[in-house]
Amino acid sequence: MEADNTKTPRHEDCTGLVLVVDDNPVNRDSLRWLLEMVGHRVHDADNGRKALESIAAEQPDLVIMDVKMPEMDGFEACRRLKHDPVTSHIPVLLLTGLRDRDSRLKGMEAGANDFLSKPPDEEELKLRVRNFLFAKQLFDKVQEQYEDLQELEKMRDSLTHMIVHDLRSPAAAAQGYLEIFQDIAGGDEKTSAEAPFASCIPKAHACIGRLLDMISSVLDVSRLESQQMKIEPAPCDLRVIVAKAIEMVGGAAKNIDIRQEFPDTPVDLNIDHEVIRRVVTNLVSNAVKYTPANGMVCVTIRESDGGARIEVTDMGPGIAPEYHESIFEKFSQVEPRAEGRVGSTGLGLTFCKLAVEAHGGRIGVESKPGAGSKFWVEIERASPAGA
Repeated sequence: MEADNTKTPRHEDCTGLVLVVDDNPVNRDSLRWLLEMVGHRVHDADNGRKALESIAAEQPDLVIMDVKMPEMDGFEACRRLKHDPVTSHIPVLLLTGLRDRDSRLKGMEAGANDFLSKPPDEEELKLRVRNFLFAKQLFDKVQEQYEDLQELEKMRDSLTHMIVHDLRSPAAAAQGYLEIFQDIAGGDEKTSAEAPFASCIPKAHACIGRLLDMISSVLDVSRLESQQMKIEPAPCDLRVIVAKAIEMVGGAAKNIDIRQEFPDTPVDLNIDHEVIRRVVTNLVSNAVKYTPANGMVCVTIRESDGGARIEVTDMGPGIAPEYHESIFEKFSQVEPRAEGRVGSTGLGLTFCKLAVEAHGGRIGVESKPGAGSKFWVEIERASPAGA
């Protein structure tokens, strides 16, 4: 089966809509005849103002424009065309009898793509028009494919959001049934010998809790990206929020020493308590996961005049510098760090980044292979943007 190349531009076949702008009707007619003879459609205008009106009505693939014209010259028309994001991609070929250096520099400053001297050589004009149209059609093709990819990404995100949202209810129900089962089994009052299966219940709780966290991460990243997640700031002592996050991770941090280095006095900030708690929980949980047994994780709060900085330092394998930015991207995972560890959605750090930035703050990492990692979050004292 032959490939379908009907939509792929061919250099030798390139034709399109050309706008000819010249105040001399003889010149316009001459260019029209020459261009139509080789298959191009042609519109014309006798000054820069009318050219812009014509472009607003129907965008051409190329503009051939004289420089000296009444009402609005070619330089000004070109400048306005290139400064408008809607029309900046349209190539402009300035056709002028001016040969001095200053005029060409002025045209280049206005954004002109190329120049031809008047009267133009017919063959040179045909070749330049063909080449510009070929480049414009390639640009249009890439733009079309980019828009298609954006639409597909929106559809994928919508589908993911729908599926994950539907997973939350059965996962929460399963956790509720486990709690009932634990009550029936006698909870913590019975020993594992009296109810051997009871020791499995906390593990099942932990698994479902992790599943619910993953579901929340997917949904919240989607909401943060679309700016649909409302940040509700309230005054708090940051030390209390961070301590609560550490406490929530503590149960899973077996054989890991989590040390706290907090100021002696309250660290007052105006933040969304639950969102920042989840950020810190995520960072501390990651630090525990990648720190070897009998190692240490240090959580530090540093206060400054403008706000506060939270640092989470681990003794893990470290992260190469080339990954310092990409690890915060959606679904990103760094293989050296993940080796031999429990997999993840690759959304935890993305959530952290979006949540911190929604507070007007910053997040980053300092790390190198073999030397552990220090993740840091900086938050200003001012209220989050849009709160």
